[in-house]
Amino acid sequence: MFEGHFGWIIGAAMLPVFLWLIITARGFLRSERGTPARRRYGIALCILGAVGVLIAIQLIVRTVRWGIGLVIEESILLTLFLGFPLTAVSIFFPALIRYKRSPKDAPERQHHKRTFIISGIIAAILTAAAVTLFIIAAIGIAHM
Repeated sequence: MFEGHFGWIIGAAMLPVFLWLIITARGFLRSERGTPARRRYGIALCILGAVGVLIAIQLIVRTVRWGIGLVIEESILLTLFLGFPLTAVSIFFPALIRYKRSPKDAPERQHHKRTFIISGIIAAILTAAAVTLFIIAAIGIAHM
């Protein structure tokens, strides 16, 4: 289905989807029944579960078509070069939103600020590393 143009999205999205599926499931299980938070977690869990099933189906199709070795190699490389930066950025934005929404006099604001700063630094480093590797690869290809 996605092999022609968007096959790399599967490898890049595996890690963030898996991580957010775990975080959402944990929030869903900890929330009380009948609350709006539980409904939001349930909706997010359904969406992330559907995306996870789609990724799993594509990985199975690719494994049948290309073989397990090539799929594992491609998945590892895409997770390293795209998955980690994408995961770091996807953690950074909710931390930013949580920090901005917390009241200025709330005691948990300091915790949200620390999480926001740490996730921002990690996202910047991983994104810069991925962009640097892509630039180096482009320069290498241009000099072939």
